[in-house]
Amino acid sequence: MNQFIDKGYTTGYNIIDKDDLSHFNSLRMIRYGHNNIRHADQLIYLMRMKGFDPKVQLSVKSSAFLYLAKWGKPTYPVTTLPSGKMIAIAKEYNLDFEFKSVQRKAQFMALINQYAKKDSKNEKGLIYEAWWQPFYRSYTPMKGYKVLMENRIAIGNYQAQLMVLPEDAQAQTRHIQNDTPKMQVQTIKTWVNPAFYRYMKGGYK
Repeated sequence: MNQFIDKGYTTGYNIIDKDDLSHFNSLRMIRYGHNNIRHADQLIYLMRMKGFDPKVQLSVKSSAFLYLAKWGKPTYPVTTLPSGKMIAIAKEYNLDFEFKSVQRKAQFMALINQYAKKDSKNEKGLIYEAWWQPFYRSYTPMKGYKVLMENRIAIGNYQAQLMVLPEDAQAQTRHIQNDTPKMQVQTIKTWVNPAFYRYMKGGYK
């Protein structure tokens, strides 16, 4: 997987254990990713205080992404490849939320934008470790969300997930299969929050 980053096929990936998949109802589910457990505690508490009270499953994932020197000293463990590219390795998690209704699911973005998305360096009123670019996705269409593709690669009982822009998905699949013909790539359409989509386009806010 790191070789795929080194060759420019992707800028990052997640690896999950397929046994940890929630199998929640996709019409009412959002998958939210982060790396800090205190953030998860506060987010779940906040949601219940605001009347959401979804069904919740937390599952661990391993994440890796291309780290650029211009970002400064990394806060994650970093591996330097022979090419000189740096890959940051992070232990993270997915929070799967199954809401009681599609309407509640649609209200999730407004909650995150108010309490869990950083818009200025010293912004007040946010939960712990709010990100500039929160990352959450739906596997069914959502108004106000952006389309990305998720390329899934089965590796034994594990699954690698690579988020990719729609226009790049076929090329990424072709590169992976040319390099490793035995790997089967499944492409899934997803709907992500606008901030993460901007990250995929090269922005940081």
